Amino acid sequence: MSSDLERKLPSSCPNFCYELIGKFFTHYPARILVVTLGFATILSWIGLAKNGLPEFSDPYLGFQTRFTPIANRLISLENLRLEVNKLEILENYPAEHQSEREWKRKRRKRSITTSSGCTEFPLEEYGRIGLELRGVAKHVLSRETLALISYFQQLVQATEFYSHLCEMDLERNCCPMWSLPNYVAIWANKSNSLEIETEDVLSFTQNMVECNGYYVNKTSNEECLFRRRSCPEECHHGGLFHTALYYTMDKFSLSKNSTKYVMVVLPIPKSSQSLNLMDNFQQEIWSLRLSLPSKMITVAGFDFGGRERIFKQYLIADLQYVAIASLIIFAIVLIFTKSIFVTLISFGVLLLSLGTSYFVYKTIFGISYFPFMNMLVTIIILGIGTDSTLIVSAAWERSKLSRSERSCDNNEPSRFAVSTLQDTTITLFITTCTTAGAFFASLTSSITTIRCFSIFAGTAIIISFILLYICVPLTLHLNDSIWHQIPELLPRVSQRSKVLEKSLLFCKKLQKVQNKFCCSSIRLLFSSGVSYTSTSIIFWFSSFILCTCVVLWSSYGILYGSKFRLPNSEEFQLLSSAHPVEVFSRVVEPEFSESEYSDPNVNDLKVTLYLVWGILPADNGNALNPNDVGKLQFDSKFSLSPSVNQKWMRKLCREIQKLEFYDSNSNAGLNLDSCFMSTYIRWMKRDCLNFIDEKNSYKPCCNTSKFPYEYGTFFECIGFAARDVYRTPSFYFQPDIAGPKFFTHSFNHNEPYAHVQKNITQLRSFPSETLATYTVRIQTNVTYSVVYEKMAILYETVEKSFEQLMRTAPEGLENGFIVSPYFEFYDLQKSLLEETWTSLLLSVGLCFMFLCVASKSLIVSTGAVICIFAIGKSSDAAFGYYCTKTYNSVNKLDC
Repeated sequence: MSSDLERKLPSSCPNFCYELIGKFFTHYPARILVVTLGFATILSWIGLAKNGLPEFSDPYLGFQTRFTPIANRLISLENLRLEVNKLEILENYPAEHQSEREWKRKRRKRSITTSSGCTEFPLEEYGRIGLELRGVAKHVLSRETLALISYFQQLVQATEFYSHLCEMDLERNCCPMWSLPNYVAIWANKSNSLEIETEDVLSFTQNMVECNGYYVNKTSNEECLFRRRSCPEECHHGGLFHTALYYTMDKFSLSKNSTKYVMVVLPIPKSSQSLNLMDNFQQEIWSLRLSLPSKMITVAGFDFGGRERIFKQYLIADLQYVAIASLIIFAIVLIFTKSIFVTLISFGVLLLSLGTSYFVYKTIFGISYFPFMNMLVTIIILGIGTDSTLIVSAAWERSKLSRSERSCDNNEPSRFAVSTLQDTTITLFITTCTTAGAFFASLTSSITTIRCFSIFAGTAIIISFILLYICVPLTLHLNDSIWHQIPELLPRVSQRSKVLEKSLLFCKKLQKVQNKFCCSSIRLLFSSGVSYTSTSIIFWFSSFILCTCVVLWSSYGILYGSKFRLPNSEEFQLLSSAHPVEVFSRVVEPEFSESEYSDPNVNDLKVTLYLVWGILPADNGNALNPNDVGKLQFDSKFSLSPSVNQKWMRKLCREIQKLEFYDSNSNAGLNLDSCFMSTYIRWMKRDCLNFIDEKNSYKPCCNTSKFPYEYGTFFECIGFAARDVYRTPSFYFQPDIAGPKFFTHSFNHNEPYAHVQKNITQLRSFPSETLATYTVRIQTNVTYSVVYEKMAILYETVEKSFEQLMRTAPEGLENGFIVSPYFEFYDLQKSLLEETWTSLLLSVGLCFMFLCVASKSLIVSTGAVICIFAIGKSSDAAFGYYCTKTYNSVNKLDC
């Protein structure tokens, strides 16, 4: 009696759970399977119906850092800029929002048109084609080369879709292209660029070289082109030479007397509404390189906009490779399981796990941002899910074989399920935990896209485990039940055909031979018995040598071979390196001057710093939504009115000029808002007499007031000073975020900021104070660079200098911060460098912890982690070697 009871009772709690689940599975297999698949299907449908398909209109979105010290400052600065531009709660000077005419005047763009109705200058929104010159054609200012470019222009105009896309003049003809041959023809008064002669080219070249000196800086350029003075008549000949030099020829054309790329600007807007026509037109342009009569000129690339749309098209088209891989894996699973039913259900479960994960990600977690990186989860789930299916199937077959060898009662199918669950539960659970934990470890990243990817990937892995753990054993049980019913439908064994009977016997014998061969091979390699000792030692020693060589090779490949580096381009590559749009963006366009005032041999893009008071460097937006960057958080303690604060701010302007990275040449010209306190003091020294209206005096905003100014005088006059500065003609001065910013009259009625206004009113000494923020702009002598080490040195130097300056800051100015938009890419590099190792160590730690719990062996866990690390590093090294050989020879891309 007691022995029977012992056999009936489970030996432990896990075994009891396995038996309970096994009996539940085998008693109601069809019902559980239908309910599980139906529930997953409903969740997937709700996720798609409510949230729609993923949208990748902006692939660059989300590749910014959030909640780092630099990111918080940058977001606050950008929010300040946005609020000033909107003129809802902040404005550049009091009552600016009521002067809409001036607001538009400061923000309008020049758009000069000719008498024919065509734009005179090539605007940024027009399509561009980059032509590469080879051999003698590099001497672009020659009649032969210009003739080749003119012939290419005729080929473009002759394409089928050009006339449908180009902008028309008043006579309904396509506007002319902006190209070097056309400018030479205009200079020579020729109706066609094919009619130009050698003398015309020489005359054009001579005048362009002479006029180049008048375009080297902004002041002389504006004087010559727009005010038409301080330069010869021919130099402002409709901006002819200026446009030809800086828009159609690369920046080394004059300095090296050799041109590698020329630009042809087409009168076709990039934002064309006819997307299908634009796609066909781009294909025609790319095919024209085969129609050119000479190899000295070819189409290098082009830009007609829609780069993100092209990326989306390729992203959808590349799903065919996922489909091909799925078919191959489907065939492998079918061969292994020998059941089309099991294979179909397992793949259906993987598909539903993605749909259910999308529902949880969008609806349960409420994450609206879905980066295109999440599409990689499809490949991950396909691999992990297939592996889990094969493991469960193999365990099921072993369970049946073990039961048959022991002559157990085969009428108890629950035993198969219990044995399968005992063999696979721990393995699958640990695999799921380690894999999902590795992805969730990336939540430590400050980059939004990586965070969202880690959440979606980890969630999909957990959901796929749950669905596979339920559905695969049920499917295997139903599959066996179906096959057991088939013999009853067939005639008896004695009546079967001999061919079928012999085929079945042959398959059974072949399977036994296969099993014996595999078992013998495994025993030979891994047995610790005496007869196999020497073989085992040789095998293990060889494995150790092999793993050591792999680790050493991987380390060399990563550190010295492929030389993995931080990204050195602010623009992420979306398309293949050979795509004409990508070639234009990464190869052709950088060869042209970033500005017509820049030295072609020197990158003179200087780093600009901003010292900001009045707002706190805080990001109160949604960390998982790159579009939600929150709102400004004002500093209620900020005050510039006390005398000590005014003196300290004036002293700060002088101390800034003593910094080692300060550009002393930045004082040239009208920098009225760089350090506004100095401008304000000079403005207050004006005469009190109003020459326009003698009855009204400028008092107290004149030389009768002495610095530091009284509270009433300070706030009354600083608004007028800011107004006069921002009313300076745009020819001399363009507004920036620097200087004082004021609360608008509608600020008190703005709901999102009502609590902020209340706090400011209560905490500031003078409730009527309307000065909201104050910003100082510093132009440095440091050239901007994408090299991490250079920007790190600058950032550390700036932080130390600002910390020293702020040590003496009086009350009301102690919460200022310093930031630069040029630190954004540096912050991204810094996050990748530091947080990658944090995520890696965290994931390895989680993996080691789960392995220790499962294996209960420190040695086995350590060895497994080392093997995993070796596999990962060898894969990285191989990928790096591929990138180095494939891409670096083209345009030195980093992988």
